[in-house]
Amino acid sequence: MSKHEPRTRVRMTPIEKSLSGLYPLGQVFIEDGFKSDKWHPYGAPRTWAAESPWTKFERTVDELHGKAPYLDGGPFESIKIERPFAKTGMAGYGSYYSEVPFQAGGYYGRIKYTGGFAPPGLQVMGISSLNISDGELLNQLLPSVTTLGSMVWDKLKPQIEQGGLFVAIAEAKDIPRMLQTTASLFKNSWETMFRVSNSARWKDVYYPLRQTKVMQPKFLADQFLNEQFGWAPFVKDINQFLANIINYTDRIQRLAQENGQWIRRRATLVNDTSTKMISSGGEGCFLYPGAVIGGADWTLFYSPTSSYVPPRWEIFEEKTTFASAVGSFRYWLPEFAGPSNDPFMEKLNAVRRTLDLFGLRASPSNIYKAIPWTWLIDWVTGVGRSIQAIQDQTLDHMAAKYMSLSHHQVTTRVFRQYMPFNASSGGPKIFDFTQITDVKQRHMATSPFGFFLDASAMSSRQLGILAALGLSRKKWVRGR
Repeated sequence: MSKHEPRTRVRMTPIEKSLSGLYPLGQVFIEDGFKSDKWHPYGAPRTWAAESPWTKFERTVDELHGKAPYLDGGPFESIKIERPFAKTGMAGYGSYYSEVPFQAGGYYGRIKYTGGFAPPGLQVMGISSLNISDGELLNQLLPSVTTLGSMVWDKLKPQIEQGGLFVAIAEAKDIPRMLQTTASLFKNSWETMFRVSNSARWKDVYYPLRQTKVMQPKFLADQFLNEQFGWAPFVKDINQFLANIINYTDRIQRLAQENGQWIRRRATLVNDTSTKMISSGGEGCFLYPGAVIGGADWTLFYSPTSSYVPPRWEIFEEKTTFASAVGSFRYWLPEFAGPSNDPFMEKLNAVRRTLDLFGLRASPSNIYKAIPWTWLIDWVTGVGRSIQAIQDQTLDHMAAKYMSLSHHQVTTRVFRQYMPFNASSGGPKIFDFTQITDVKQRHMATSPFGFFLDASAMSSRQLGILAALGLSRKKWVRGR
């Protein structure tokens, strides 16, 4: 096989089959005489025809990279579906008794079912087809990572500017308005507290209180925006400014040491766990066997009418997602190249290094951020990110030798059936059936300037940056 040749592997762990291909669940018995404890088998043993012949399914798509040493990675997909309950095919094994007599087959007495319950169908557990080996069906289980791909460059790239002083100075004109808005909050809050403390009756407080500014939606919205987009960025800028002053020498030295060098960086994009109920039923039983014998169903096995609670079911889903990115970056800034023989140029470079570190450059990105309301534009568009990416390429001469995005999602789906069995059957029971879907994927960047970009459409400027950094256009166009 040639290097980087893709391959697909499929592996299944089958269920232990019976000779007939059906899976035994239990046997129904009928009593010869009410409460005589003389039981006779009634009908054939209850069986279950499994919808899936496997308890674990796995498909892996990767590629071969020749012989060691392995210096680069590649795309990777792994989809595992595990149904632990399928190993035995049932849950809740035991004996269940009716509390009222029933007549059938020449006998008159109670009914007993000794056995277990089979799980619900595949569709209930979120799989829409029996043909799990169908590639298109499996691809539907792969979460989209397009949005995450747009974050990789911003998360991984070396941070030249360690502050936003240019934008902070441009927005300094808003400080009086910020102070005025905050002062109005303290003023109105104090007046409200004074009114409450000096009122003897609640109705004298409640009705006038509704008319105060503190309780008005517009006033509260203004305070929220003032805090989120006024004070919070302002305090952040102050902290960054002080940190740059304290760590000025160390940060300048680090930028100089990394200038023109390949820097490997790693970042976490998502680390989240969520649990939710995705479906439920007020009444009903999804388990097998659905009926015991003839006209006798599970209602004969439930609690007496006085304490009867209908059977119900719920489906819970816990989803854990972890995504990370790794890449190797290189940038080139002449002012960090080393001491200059020209004293004037050395002083000029010292100023430029300070401007770079504090974020004081009159760069396209800083000018854009200083324009009022551009933060609102960036909430719904990617204009700001695009401008920043252009600046990274043109002003900082930055590019990546490689970038990869890894995404791992584990979805645990639990079908829970509540059965209100009577005291003779052990009382109410809860049966859980769990299905685990484990999906891993790794994507490699298609361009040295970001994910999901066309490397063959790079501009002459971008090609020039690649040449200056010692990268090959052929590598990106034809693949790694």
